[in-house]
Amino acid sequence: TIELSGDPERVKPSVPTFFPNVVESVVNTRASAANQERRGKLIQEVTIQYNLCNEPWLKYSIASVCDQGFKRADWTSARLRTNTLYLETHTQRFELSYDGPVFDEEAENYDEVNAPEADVYRWGRCVQPRDLTETAELGVPLPKEELVDVVTGINWTEVGFGLNSVHIQGKEHKVVRLQWLPRIEPGGEFQADE
Repeated sequence: TIELSGDPERVKPSVPTFFPNVVESVVNTRASAANQERRGKLIQEVTIQYNLCNEPWLKYSIASVCDQGFKRADWTSARLRTNTLYLETHTQRFELSYDGPVFDEEAENYDEVNAPEADVYRWGRCVQPRDLTETAELGVPLPKEELVDVVTGINWTEVGFGLNSVHIQGKEHKVVRLQWLPRIEPGGEFQADE
């Protein structure tokens, strides 16, 4: 007969794996089902990639740049009034920024000047990708000296976002990463929560 005995040095103990239990016994009524649909309608996939300066950026997806609602304040074109969009290919960085009329609530022609149709944008390729600290020192959006192939006076109807590309005045740019940065003056710095 063979006797089997445990040898703690020969067999390593296994560590149990725990999975969170997301299944609960919940009674679904029509009202709770409708609330759950409303809560979950804007689910966004978030994938982090490293940019050309080895900093974490978002993987480009159409959900990251599309309008977030039906109100003017939720539109991507309105977001560009306070933020600048940086997009990257595998080798280059581009900037899309608001270059339109100054937002003036006191103007007599407020509706004409501040209508989305009156907004113009600027697109350019960055001369050199810079990290966040250097970008903050130069200001956001970047000065014209930091951009090449600059296209100004772009109407919003000439900007198009695809599944993996951006179209500016009919020219396609394949992109893989993006980052929204708030507008800051040269020599400024980004806030900790941005």
